[in-house]
Order: sequence, then structure tokens, then C-alpha cells
Amino acid sequence: MTLELPETLVDVLDHAARDGVVITFVHGGADEEQISAEQLRRRAGQWLHQFQKAGIGQGDELVLFLRDNARFLEAFWGCLMGGIVPIPVAVGIADQHRVKLLKILSTLKRPALLTDSDADRLLKRGASESEHGSVLDTIADRWMNLDDMVGKVVGDTTRADPVPRKGGDMAFIQFSSGSTGAPKGVMLTHTNLIYTTSDMSEGLDCTPEDRSFSWMPLTHDMGLIGFHLMPMLTRMSHAIMDTDVFSRRPLIWLEKAAQYKATLICSPNFGLRHYLNSFGRRDHEGLDLGTVRVLLNGAEPISVALCREFNETLAPFGLSETAMTTAYGLAEASLSVASAPHWEPLDSVAVEPTSLGYRSAVEYRDDGILLALHGTAVANCDLRVATREGEPLPEDIVGELQISGPNVTSGYYGNEAATAEVFAPDGWLRTGDLGFFHDGNLVIAGRDKDLIISNGQNIHPHDLELLATECEGIMLGNVIAAGARKPDAEGDDIVMFIKHRGDIEAFAPTAKTVRALVYAKAGINITHVLPIRAIPRTTSGKMMRHACAEEYLSGAHDYAIAKLAPTIGAGGEPEADKNSTAAILHAILTKIIGDRELGLDDDFFDAGISSPELSQAFQMIDERFPGVIDITDMIDISTINELAQFIDSGGNLAE
Repeated sequence: MTLELPETLVDVLDHAARDGVVITFVHGGADEEQISAEQLRRRAGQWLHQFQKAGIGQGDELVLFLRDNARFLEAFWGCLMGGIVPIPVAVGIADQHRVKLLKILSTLKRPALLTDSDADRLLKRGASESEHGSVLDTIADRWMNLDDMVGKVVGDTTRADPVPRKGGDMAFIQFSSGSTGAPKGVMLTHTNLIYTTSDMSEGLDCTPEDRSFSWMPLTHDMGLIGFHLMPMLTRMSHAIMDTDVFSRRPLIWLEKAAQYKATLICSPNFGLRHYLNSFGRRDHEGLDLGTVRVLLNGAEPISVALCREFNETLAPFGLSETAMTTAYGLAEASLSVASAPHWEPLDSVAVEPTSLGYRSAVEYRDDGILLALHGTAVANCDLRVATREGEPLPEDIVGELQISGPNVTSGYYGNEAATAEVFAPDGWLRTGDLGFFHDGNLVIAGRDKDLIISNGQNIHPHDLELLATECEGIMLGNVIAAGARKPDAEGDDIVMFIKHRGDIEAFAPTAKTVRALVYAKAGINITHVLPIRAIPRTTSGKMMRHACAEEYLSGAHDYAIAKLAPTIGAGGEPEADKNSTAAILHAILTKIIGDRELGLDDDFFDAGISSPELSQAFQMIDERFPGVIDITDMIDISTINELAQFIDSGGNLAE
């Protein structure tokens, strides 16, 4: 479908309203709300009126720290209509989300904040513990609570008129994960977003008759840009499910996709695995995925083996072998850079992993690791494989991926140094990713400069190393962090190596302390913390993280891993009746978290349990003790003994 491109996103909303687009918000099995684009436009005008009454105007930044998808979009579009710059930030369940928000607020010029009541409590409880906490005092008169604002919007139906906007005006800012370092704000203009959504729509052959369905959060560029702004531009009705619903009940994702006869859906690797982990527990009679023509997978490095497992598992339910469509993108490109042909089955090449270094010639071998083909660049984005200085490289030579085009950001908000660093001398943006072309198809080889990616999150090794030095006895320069991806794995293992000359068993307390601290401070699960006799360095003194990763993948540290596992691992059965609730919970949780220690009175989060793991544990506990707990109980009551008492009391434990 060829679209006549509007100038701004406000024009996109006008066209969607005129053409009767409908957005469905799924909050659970039968719990949903539906609004038309016309209603969305009207409510956005009411939100803008309230923002203006609160003294928030054109050019001001408004951080949206909300879980409610419908209210998020009403406020988001209200900002766009008034020239206010919205900044989506995920609320989450762990401290790193609060820390990220405080860091972001500290970088803004004239910020305002819109939160819900739960987020309010999260912020107020932890602000005193953060070096950035005082920023909340500076915005006290511009900190708005969702409940109060909804009441005002409902009570005063006055709508503000849109402020005239141009394509080159900033639409919103997409901040990087920033769990360990300073988050960087990618500036996205209306023109950037019009082009990227148009390219995505055209590349996937979308029409107004299509229907998209997504569980991705609206604070993520795939969720907001790919599965809301793109459908709005294409004028297709679409459904958005709460991410928490998918976390708790992953099977509802495809049940709802089938119910809505969705033609476009999406999921990164960890979402596919989360779904498959639950798939065998239920009968799926009646599940019909015959309408799904595209399942877009592009939010993190693609696991070819997982994609094929997913295809094989769902094929009996009508999922087409061509549905799985791989893509490559990044926030700096406003989302989309390249996409494989959606009408062809997933394709890949098998390569020798040691040949994937910068400027290396790729070696192909049948038993090598499988890398997905990502097709060619989208229509309005130029893509090259080049040296860091911008010299193009031939096919089958690994180089840095660099992009140029109207979808590419002009840089990072208020960060001139980072902006200067990200562009090559001739103005092309350096993505930080390594890749190569093979028979005209883009292949992603890894990350340049040692960047680690886990569950779609960018992690800088140096930041992890700095965190580790907060542990007693660990000095900077004696710790090194690296990402290592095993063949056909779904993501990187995150491994920290610490200089140690004693017995391996004597290293166990250090490993436990480092793992717990990194999770507590950054919400990042370290796969292994391992002793190393010397930190490998180049002749100029730079740490060789890649060498550590290669040693790990070669099996050089397997003996240490095996020796440490009994000491820092599950710790055996709890000292309790084998049939007690505590013993049952311990068995469930230790099965999920593997070699991480978890005692009966240890906090789940200190053990490094991630959100997907917590959701998986909840499902298994709910099957064993139906209807007694909610996943939020596992956040509030986060030890085995306390949760066992809560369950034994029938969920009515006294305050």
C-alpha cells in the first residue's frame, strides 16, 4: 500500500480519526476497553488543556511513567498536539526503573512528571537512597498523579486546540535502558517517525484491512512506534495488551490474536521462549492462527533455533511457515532499518564464530552457529557495512553497521559528546553493531566495543565493573565483564571475571556478593561470576573482554563453574517437611533460577530473579495452589517462608 505521507503525527491522528480506526486495550481475558481514534483525539485535547492549565507548554518535557496503556496514549497524543515533548519511561518492578527515571529527570531542562499511585509510592520510597533523588523536590509543582488528572479530564471536557507543528519539530525522546550508566535520550522528530512507520508499513505490505496485536510495552519503540504509530499511519485498527498480562499468562497472547483475527503480531526471543515454556500445560483445541501473516522478531539478536522451534510448535494451529519475519532496528533509526521478506520462510547462514571479528572475512561451515538473514534496508534508510571511519567493505567482510536517512536521529538530547561520537566523519550514524552482507542480505555478527545485549537491554561492561568495585576487596582493573553467546543460544551469557589467586571454594562468597549487588543496583542477572588469575590486556593496557568471552565459550572455566555451583547454587532441599508448602515453593523456585542460591528466608530479588522468571514461578505456583495468590503478592511477600505462610492462610495473612 502506497501512502501519501502526512507532515506530522498530529496529521496521522486526524486521518485515523476520519477513517474510523479503533484501538482495543486488553487488560485480561474478558477485561478490555475500546476507543476510536476520534475519541482518542478528543481525549488528547482534554489532556492537553489540563497540561496547559498546570503550566506545561510547548517545548517542555513530560515524562510518562504509567502502566495504564489507554491513559498513556491519551496523554502522549495530548503532548504531541501541544508541542510538549513526551518521554516514555517503563515503570517496572525493580529499583533500576526508579533509578533510570531519576537519572532522566536530572538531564532535562524543564521537566514535568505524570505517574500513577503505585509509581508515586515507588519513587517516594526510594528517592532518599539515590544521589539523584533531590530532583523530585525541584519538580514538586509539576508532578501529576494519574488519578487526579483523570478526574480533571472527566470533570472538564474543554479541549485545547493543537499547536501548529512542522515535520522537523521534535515529537518525543526515546531514552536508552540506562540501568548501569547514564541513559541517552534519542531525539525523534515527526519526520523521523513518519518515514520509519511508512517504511515499515510498506515493507510489510500493510493495508487498513490488516489488524495488529501486541503485548510489547508502549515505552519500547517496537510497542509504541511499530504497533501503534505504524497502524495509525496505515489506518488499521489494532489491539494492545498489557505487558503484565503476557508476563503472567503468556498463552493469552495467541488466544487473543486468534480471537481478533490479527494479521500482524510481534515478539522478541524472550517472549517466544516465555510462551513456549507454558504451551505444553494446556489444551489448545480451537486455536486458529491462520490469519497471522507476519510475526515480527527484531528486538534483540535473533535465535534461529528458537524461531524454528516456535514455528514447528505452532504450525499445527495454522501458523504459516513464512510468518516469522526477522528485522533489524534501533532507537536511533526511529525503529526500522532492515527486514527480511515476509513472504519467505526464515533463512540463515552457518558461520565459524571466531571469524566474526571486526574486518574479518566470514568463514562458513555446516556445523557453525546459525545467524538469521535480515533482508535489505527499508525504503528510506541507507545501510552500509563499513570501517569505523566510514569506508564501505565488500560482502562477507565484517564491519560496523552505519545508517543514513530521514528516519535517523540527529543525536542525543542535551548530550553533545555522545552525539559527536555516534556519527562517522561523513555524517552516517554508527550503530555500534557489527555485521556483513551475504548474497545481498544483512547478517548481524555482534556488538562492537563489547556492548552486551540481554533481553533487549543494552549493557556496558565498564558499568558492571564499576558496580562490582562497591564490593569489599574488589578494585577497578581487577574485574572484567563480558557477554558471550553460545551456539544457537537465545541471548548472551553475562559473565564477570574477578582476579583471584586462592582456592575456588574460597571465591564463592565473592561470587554471591557480586551477583546480588549487581542485581540490586541494576536489575541485571549475571550468569556466572568466575575467578581468573590475571586480567588479559593489550600491549597498550586495555582490557581484552573478547578474550575472556572466548575462553568462557571454549570451556576453559567449566571446572570452576562446576566447583562453585554447589556452594553458590540452590543449596539443597530446605530444612522442612518435604511435603510442606515451603518445600514445594523451594522446589519450584530453585528449578527456575538454576544455580543461584535461594534460602527459605532469602529475598527473591536478592537472588536475582527476573520479571520473566517471576512470572514463570507464579504460573507454576498458581497451578499447585490455584487462586490463592496474585503475582503482585510475590513482589510484596518475597521470601519462601513468608509466601508459604500466606498460602497456608488462604491468602488472608494478618497484617
